[in-house]
Amino acid sequence: MQENQYIAIKKSPAINGKIAIQGSKNSALALVAAACLNDQLVQLNNVPDLRDFRLIEAMLTKVGILTYREGQGFYVDARLASDYVLDYALTADFRASYYFIAALLKKFKKVSLSYPGGDDFGSRPIDQHFKGMKKLGARIEEAGSHYTVYADNLVGTEFHFEVVTSGATINLMLIATLASGSTTLTNCASDPEVVDVANFLNLMGHHIVGAGTDTITITPNPQAATKEVKYTVIPDRLIAGSFLMLPGILGGEITVTNAIPEHLNSVLFALEDMGLEITRTDTGITARKVNAINGMRLVTGMYPLFATDLQQPLTALMLYANTPSSVQDNVYYNRFSHVEELAKMGVQLGRQNNIAFIHGNQYRDLVGDADVNCRDVRAGTCLLFAALGSTGETRLHDVKHLFRGYENLVGNLQSLGINIELREEAEAQFSYY
Repeated sequence: MQENQYIAIKKSPAINGKIAIQGSKNSALALVAAACLNDQLVQLNNVPDLRDFRLIEAMLTKVGILTYREGQGFYVDARLASDYVLDYALTADFRASYYFIAALLKKFKKVSLSYPGGDDFGSRPIDQHFKGMKKLGARIEEAGSHYTVYADNLVGTEFHFEVVTSGATINLMLIATLASGSTTLTNCASDPEVVDVANFLNLMGHHIVGAGTDTITITPNPQAATKEVKYTVIPDRLIAGSFLMLPGILGGEITVTNAIPEHLNSVLFALEDMGLEITRTDTGITARKVNAINGMRLVTGMYPLFATDLQQPLTALMLYANTPSSVQDNVYYNRFSHVEELAKMGVQLGRQNNIAFIHGNQYRDLVGDADVNCRDVRAGTCLLFAALGSTGETRLHDVKHLFRGYENLVGNLQSLGINIELREEAEAQFSYY
């Protein structure tokens, strides 16, 4: 249904309200895969209801793994896994498909799947996954658009990541639980999502130490994974960080609940630097606009530095700053699809390689009527936020990308008094190209 919908955004008043932050998509994707390693039923709480999880349910059903939602729980039962081939079309459609390698290696000693898909903003190779798996003793056969991993005898090892990568850190951590002997990974990602998966594996009975640092040691426990497990996914720090930017654009204040301030330090410091007042409490984080917004120079990096996923939403806030800003993305050099779309809204950003330049008070360039495309979830967030101060109606198309990351996005924003509406695409006289 999202294929035929678009979001209409009009100028909105100052906000004043609360939003409870959903569970982390990036963490939950890996945790569902980790749950497939357990030999008994797993209940995961706080799993967001997003498209990728429906793809996972369809993919796992085809190989005999049961998943279902009941109440607040997302349940995983992998005891009747029956096939090692993951549907090629489904695994090509989302990035996190490689997390399911470990579960099927445990059951069948082999797994076949497509190369991963997901948002398109530049090359995101999986060479570190392959190198790490080979170091553990796996054999990989590549065949066109898919590959097969064989693992008859995985042995603990030492592996150093050539680049810091969250996906490969998590994936090799999962696979290393199948090896005989300990594995030490160095130059690891330290993201909260990595820690979340390590905590879950420890709850299953394995011994993971060092998660959250650059060195992680995995000591498998052959007696692990024999009991039912319940676990709650951490809140989504990227969505929390995005929503906290809204008062800078609209004025007023917003409180996000079910968020962990320690996971948001880099974005909170940036918002304070730009002039927002940030209050951290035991029950939530409040952002309030008390002064004019200042521009800043932003450089992204791997956690705990400023997240690449938040540079596009923050670019929207920079349009409303009274002094110039710049954004340098050192993680994904081509994550600037929003620049071309902002031009359709009248905003001309300068760009040189992986740096975008934003003039002060550039929101004044926003046109009163525009149709724009959402190329990925964070670019869509940028366009939506930018449109909130436009004098006319902005129509955001390809919103399926936004709904890949946000649960009940339109409803949540409407609850804050934001003028936003989900409509059927047929109502819009619009051609994509």
